[in-house]
Amino acid sequence: SGAATSPDDRAAATSKPKDPIGAVLVAHFHKHAPSDLASCWGFLKEFFLRCIMCPPFLNHSAISARSDVADKVMGRFHRAHANKPHLYVQLMAVDPAGQGKGLCSRLMRTINKAADAWGGEGRAGLPCYLECSGMRNVTVYRRFGYEVVERASFSGYQGGKDFDDFYAMVRPACEATG
Repeated sequence: SGAATSPDDRAAATSKPKDPIGAVLVAHFHKHAPSDLASCWGFLKEFFLRCIMCPPFLNHSAISARSDVADKVMGRFHRAHANKPHLYVQLMAVDPAGQGKGLCSRLMRTINKAADAWGGEGRAGLPCYLECSGMRNVTVYRRFGYEVVERASFSGYQGGKDFDDFYAMVRPACEATG
């Protein structure tokens, strides 16, 4: 039945984590450009529409249609600008309570270090690729060596609110430093 059977199991099942998760970074190796299904937008759309369930006051079909457009653009960006082996930073998020505490910096430096070490001693590592929205995020990622390679905007799509501008960003392969 999955019920806790020992005192330790009961304690583990009822205890709360001592340190809440303040930030998360999801990255993975791509040997070549991904298919449309590999983009973050497709994942997010499915997560929000199927797992969280949109509240009844939101227009599900409009959200789905806008997400589909964003997914296609992000897939096109990814195929155009990361068509060789690379690390794809699919998601970087910081809880609002954790912002300004260096959490994003630590995670981005860690993924950059991993990408640089990928090539081995004396060779360049892997480039990194990500997509983001809004100039605030572009400014953040530029601090870690990423540069905008393409931008798209979705103004007035199907009579809805304007989308933020979306950006494809690349950090070139670098040689690992001690």
